[in-house]
Amino acid sequence: MIQFIIKRLLMIIPILIGVTLLIFFVLALTPGDPANVALGPGASVEEIELFRKQTGLDKPLFVQYFDYMAKAVTGNLGVSYHNRQTVSSMISSRVGNTLFLSFTSMAFTIIVALFLGIAMAVKQNSFFDNFMRVFTVVLTSMPQFWMALMMILLFSVQLRWLPSAGLFRNPGDWIMPIFCLAGGAITMCARTGRSSMLEVINQDYIRTARAKGLKRGYIIRRHALKNSLLPMVSVYGRIIGTCFSGSVVIESIFGINGIGNMMTEALRGKDVPAIMGSVIITACIVSVVNLLTDITYAFIDPRIKSIYTRRKSKIALAGVGGASSQISVMVSVANASKSASELHKLEGGGFSLPDEAQESTLKVEQPVASFTENPLPACSKAPEPHLKLPGGFDMRESFNYKRSMSEYKRRSLWMDVWKRLRKNKTAVVGIIVFLVILLICLASPLIYSYRDDIIAVDIVNQLQSPTSKNMLGADELGRDILARILWGGRTTLLVSFCALLVAFLLGTIFGTLAAYYGGIAETLIMRFMDIVMSIPPIMLMITLATVMVPSTFSLIFVVGLGLVPGQARMVRGQVLQIVDKEFIEAVRIQGAGDMKIITFHILPNAISPIITTVILDIAFAVVLISTLSFLGLGVQPPAPEWGGMLAGGRQYLRYASHITTFPGMALVITLLALTLVGDGVRDALDPRMKR
Repeated sequence: MIQFIIKRLLMIIPILIGVTLLIFFVLALTPGDPANVALGPGASVEEIELFRKQTGLDKPLFVQYFDYMAKAVTGNLGVSYHNRQTVSSMISSRVGNTLFLSFTSMAFTIIVALFLGIAMAVKQNSFFDNFMRVFTVVLTSMPQFWMALMMILLFSVQLRWLPSAGLFRNPGDWIMPIFCLAGGAITMCARTGRSSMLEVINQDYIRTARAKGLKRGYIIRRHALKNSLLPMVSVYGRIIGTCFSGSVVIESIFGINGIGNMMTEALRGKDVPAIMGSVIITACIVSVVNLLTDITYAFIDPRIKSIYTRRKSKIALAGVGGASSQISVMVSVANASKSASELHKLEGGGFSLPDEAQESTLKVEQPVASFTENPLPACSKAPEPHLKLPGGFDMRESFNYKRSMSEYKRRSLWMDVWKRLRKNKTAVVGIIVFLVILLICLASPLIYSYRDDIIAVDIVNQLQSPTSKNMLGADELGRDILARILWGGRTTLLVSFCALLVAFLLGTIFGTLAAYYGGIAETLIMRFMDIVMSIPPIMLMITLATVMVPSTFSLIFVVGLGLVPGQARMVRGQVLQIVDKEFIEAVRIQGAGDMKIITFHILPNAISPIITTVILDIAFAVVLISTLSFLGLGVQPPAPEWGGMLAGGRQYLRYASHITTFPGMALVITLLALTLVGDGVRDALDPRMKR
């Protein structure tokens, strides 16, 4: 166990070095000179040169990096370009708020989700279970920033119960930020806990405990909970990354002085030392939480402990007078299966059988069939006549052909998936709703003019409430909200699909190459993916979006790159299961090249889970694009986009809440439909769902 912890601690060091290297050179590609940004447009050439010399910007890039790392080891993270404060002091004054917000949200998520998951599983198919399943799906479909705006509208503007912003010194000031940050995580953990608990409570040993007369609460606490914790711990370990990603948005909405707000301001001002310090601190916290998750796994699952104790047991057993080499086992035909299982247990405990003993276990004499005996039972009725129609058409062969074709269709993977998907009513509803939204958004250029209805300013209708002319009202510039919602949905969905295409292509290429060639290629590719995944997704995408010039193409590229690591890891796992199969070796022996093997034999057999992952990532891509536009790093005004429309209506919540409400509702309905479709596809591809 100690070896496991030491190994995981040592793995944090190269990951942190890789994170700093990646962020440093990405920020070096940022257009513009940091000296000009820090000193302003009125600075003279002499002042710029002096600033570059003082900050080390006149040195080569690699020298700047090594100088920065040498200082970072001692705790010196540099000096901010704007306020001339040390980054360490800026982080120390803000990290407390971020840690309190993130870990409080995490603790709240674990407690509530654990209770809900167990209660939903115990009361399966009851009113409470059905209601919570619907509620969790709806809550999952709400982006954090829209949930925060709606809570401010309800509890701060309408009811005046909670403050929308403040110094956050009182416990009541943290209620809305914590709930907004934990809302989506609670639903994900509760659904995972319900599924895991249902698998456990349907096992035979749980039925045996019930048959013994044990109380249900005792069975849940003593037997079911511990065995269902493994999937829960895996999800709980990812919550901290989700919390830190969400803190960037939540802190900017509620005005919390934390790391996320600091990073957003630093990115807008291209303050490289502040950005580097924020990313390093975040990566360290995420890495430590991942380490604690792995240690928890090791304590819960004894199989992980056995990996590190098996070597000791083998060494101890090897010194028992060479007894393992002297074992001889005589296996009879009557107890061949029993002996085989016992020998397997002996080998698992560290013993090894001599070759003669292993061969003797395989020599099982089988009775020779006698040709004088009739191997088939007597027919109970006479065979049917051979039906033939005029022209030699065999009707029975036609029936056999149709039956074989129907059996082939039933055995087809996608036919089975489609058959199970059609039986899932919620998935069918999600497909219909999403197709309707997609068709209406794609047809928006035929209904509205971009110049006259989308970007044209009408001061007369400024902040107009819904009327017969403007069904959903007008925004702060008098533009029709309905027209902008439809056009913005077209932009959001098309950018999401293009970003998923980029992630699909790059993730498939990298994952396939890593699994097929292995060795150094696999090590380099997968360690790079680990480095990228150690940075919270929103922070990574914000950094990439800052480097590139804001445009639709840049948004597609940024979101696509953010989804590549997850896609690559999934593809690698699927290809590893196929690359060692016999038919791949047969094709390789026939002289087929690597490209032909990968293209025509490996990828077609791994395409189903790849497509499933892409379908499940559609909703996530929509949320990421809307979040970046909400922060001002996505689609730029006056072009409409759902996240950008919500950002524009924030300051009018008190007087014209329809500007924020209706675009958010369109986003939530779309995400709800995509969530239902994703859940349906996942259940249809689950072999346990077959009947």
